[in-house]
Amino acid sequence: MKKKVGIIIFIVCVFIGIVFFKENRLSEKPAEYLIDIMIKNEEKINIDYIQMGIILPDGNKEIINTVRGNSMGNDMFHFNINYSPDTYFFLKGTSDGKEIEPCYFDMANYSNVNEPQEMYFYIEDFKIYKE
Repeated sequence: MKKKVGIIIFIVCVFIGIVFFKENRLSEKPAEYLIDIMIKNEEKINIDYIQMGIILPDGNKEIINTVRGNSMGNDMFHFNINYSPDTYFFLKGTSDGKEIEPCYFDMANYSNVNEPQEMYFYIEDFKIYKE
């Protein structure tokens, strides 16, 4: 009889543990958001570098990563970042010493942590300022 009670208590504990861990595993944490940002350069425009930055709550900008043009063959730039959906980012860079128009964006529409996510930008869509 004691053995049956012990087994029943063990099974109930295992069931409660499974339910508890399943619920906690599914809860999302903002730091777990991950996205690949791809910048395509289909026309092979000469790019010196592309910088990705974050706009801080106080309005200041901080560069979080830089990719040099010749490091990936100059036709694709790639950033892999963790983010929060309410964070604002920017991309900027230079082409032959001329500034590329900065691009500002947020991640409000990217909130799926269960599947890989990608965001694409095209260099051809950016304005390159004349010096």
